[in-house]
Amino acid sequence: MDRTLSPPVEHASRAGSYLPKLPFAGLFKAGFKVACLLVGVTLCVVQILLLDAAGSKPYEQKHAGLSYRSFWRSIRPHHVPTAIAGSLAQMKDDEFDFDWDDEEYDGGNAADDEQSTDAESDGDPDALTMTKQDSTNAFNVNEKSYVSTTQNARQSEQDFPTSSTSGFSNFGNVGTPAWARPGRGEAAPEPPAPVNSSSGQGPEPAFGALRRSIDASAPESMYTRAVETAPATNFLGVGYDSIKGNPIGDPDMMVDPGLRSPIIVFSFQQDPDGVTNDLNYLQPLGAFTRPFSACRQSENVNELDTLSDYQKVLSVDAALHGGDSLGINSFSGSTGYKEFAQDVSSKANKSFMLKTYCIRYEAGLAQTDSFKWNYTLAFDDAVAHLPVTFDGNERDTPCSVQQWRADHMADGCQQTNIPIWMAFIEQFGTHYTARLYAGGKMTYQVTMKSSDVKALKKKGVDVKAEVKLMLGGFSAGASSQVKTNQDSASQLRSLNVEKEALVIGGKPPADVSDPKAIAAWANSVDALPMPVKLELLPLQNLLPEDKREAFTHAVTYYSKAFGMSAMDVQSLEGTARSIQDVLKDVTQIAWAGAPPGYARCPREQVVLFGFAMRFNFKVTISNNLANYHIAPCTAGREKCDGIGAEEAAGDDERIYMACGPEVVNEFYQVVAETEAGENVAVATCPEDTVIAFGFGISIGTGFYSSENTQVEPCTAGQTRCTKARTSNTVKSYVWMVCAEKSFPGIAQLNNIAEVGTRGKANSRMKNTDGIVNVSCGADERTLLGLALEVHTHMPSVRKAFKVCTHDSNSCALNGAGEQLTVLYVDRHALFGWALCGRRHEEKSHVASDISKGA
Repeated sequence: MDRTLSPPVEHASRAGSYLPKLPFAGLFKAGFKVACLLVGVTLCVVQILLLDAAGSKPYEQKHAGLSYRSFWRSIRPHHVPTAIAGSLAQMKDDEFDFDWDDEEYDGGNAADDEQSTDAESDGDPDALTMTKQDSTNAFNVNEKSYVSTTQNARQSEQDFPTSSTSGFSNFGNVGTPAWARPGRGEAAPEPPAPVNSSSGQGPEPAFGALRRSIDASAPESMYTRAVETAPATNFLGVGYDSIKGNPIGDPDMMVDPGLRSPIIVFSFQQDPDGVTNDLNYLQPLGAFTRPFSACRQSENVNELDTLSDYQKVLSVDAALHGGDSLGINSFSGSTGYKEFAQDVSSKANKSFMLKTYCIRYEAGLAQTDSFKWNYTLAFDDAVAHLPVTFDGNERDTPCSVQQWRADHMADGCQQTNIPIWMAFIEQFGTHYTARLYAGGKMTYQVTMKSSDVKALKKKGVDVKAEVKLMLGGFSAGASSQVKTNQDSASQLRSLNVEKEALVIGGKPPADVSDPKAIAAWANSVDALPMPVKLELLPLQNLLPEDKREAFTHAVTYYSKAFGMSAMDVQSLEGTARSIQDVLKDVTQIAWAGAPPGYARCPREQVVLFGFAMRFNFKVTISNNLANYHIAPCTAGREKCDGIGAEEAAGDDERIYMACGPEVVNEFYQVVAETEAGENVAVATCPEDTVIAFGFGISIGTGFYSSENTQVEPCTAGQTRCTKARTSNTVKSYVWMVCAEKSFPGIAQLNNIAEVGTRGKANSRMKNTDGIVNVSCGADERTLLGLALEVHTHMPSVRKAFKVCTHDSNSCALNGAGEQLTVLYVDRHALFGWALCGRRHEEKSHVASDISKGA
């Protein structure tokens, strides 16, 4: 069907308003079109030229010339680290609060812009709506700034080649941090694929591609950001002298005099193992560091009555890993210790102590045997020249401790290897730091007359509370004098009180009574930290196996040559207590139970000596009891631990120990046991000491072996104690305590050991199944001792274990009367050991001069 198209009919309104065309209207319309076309062509040419110049010479631009889209890509939220943010933070000296500080930015131009705003840095959405002209102006910098930034980028490329951006296209180099770009040799991230409009989603934001590139390369780059180490690592793995050290500081040096030369050399890597979790610091491989922020004052004031009290206060800040004390004579070679000893010996003064800590860092070493450290050249060389023996441990050495104190340059000393060992310990110490807290510490010490303290206590005054009140004002800035506190409103205002403040770490305040000075000190601790708490490990752990025993003997010698013993302190008083007087104050403890076990001292007491031993007579133990040992209790601890876990069914432990108010530094425990192929256990006292008390025991293995147990006493005054195996026993043990030769009363000691009833156990004689009775002489009294029943079933006779009563004449024990085996008869034996001393022993007077060892 044909259709006819009719001409369009104009609207009535249009038809009525039609005007005739003017003559110049056509020319104007044509000229306008031509002008627009020329402007468009010109703009396109300019844009092409700019893009071509930017692509061919990306590093020689004088102006950024960024497009709005590139500017959009350069904007980063606050929580994402950017080179722009890092550069601004550096340039304006931390005026901006940025979480990250990237020094690898090599785009250059935006970093030095003085017109950047917080809104730009923080990723404020409003700032993203700025005009194209504003965005261009924001990134226009002068040539000098750009050249400087480019040089920094090239230096960063040399230092961190994995983060270099040379050889990449211009896209992303400006306004994009180096750590967010692909590594050398990798292709640049592809732009996001276009999204089909049918999906209903708009195109991906410009920063989406950048975020994916961050995810791909951020881990490596974030670790390379850490280039500094925490200050705490400066004191990690260094030597420590437990004899001459003093954790509260030396009165003259104002630092811990125990810190020694570095021992461990650390390795660093910019990877997850070598960077702290906050990515701010490098940390040694095999170690850790972390920031710490704590300032507090101790809750309690320490009242120091004895040297043991003083040692306990020091041990809070320097102890073995796990909290144990450092051992005999610890800290006794320091100036502070000797000054305090003078005050204690006079009995005229009493001291109180309070501490304030500001801790900023923590650091520690890996505590695994499989981890092998690298050592400093000095330590390696010194260890290589150490002998495998120590001449000072020989019985007839020409260089005794007394000789060393008097004149260590004498030929008798110089011809031995003792000077080599002493020089080694002087340089590297007795221990090394395995964990520490670094920051600052103020120790306030108050000294008062003992008579004043006694009078105040008699009036019911809480002297410790008053001292804390005074020290609290002292440390907080109350108006008071350093030496006296006449204006104090406390109970101490009328007393002559001396106060002293020792400061470690930070910039010491000129006036510890000025609160502003104290605040300034606390702020300075972060930049100038010092160790304020140490956990130590024995240095022998780092030595070759063949030199460890000699080092142990050398440390014992060193502690006596340079430290102060109780005998030295007693010499200040003019009177030395006899060994009988010392032992009459001890508390003996006997413990029996399943392994592992432990025995604990009463409150306010520590271990003086003792031993732990495991038995099993129920089954035959192979290897002649190779895994069954006797171990001494560690002096100075609050408890004595048993020996490991159960080896076989029927294992049971016995622990005997003596506790007292303070460690007796003149006591040295020695244990010995036979190894495979040996018939005699031999225990030898250290040089310049003799046996005070002890015994030897030999036991068998198997069902009937308990009745074959043998025991013998050690002889007081001798230097060696032995115990041989018999035909029916498989292993021998010796435990003994040696004491200084000069210790008064050793010649009056008498050790007695006996075996009582032995053979078949009788269940019809409950608690009366045989007896052992150890008796002292008519003019003697028991000082120490124990009695024990060994049985086929050791767990069934735990109650048949006792200590001997002090100041009696004998020590007796009856058998438990236990029979548990069906068809066979259990075996048992009872034995005892006692230390006897003469009655009415007089005190001895001494007149030694300890100043020679200072």
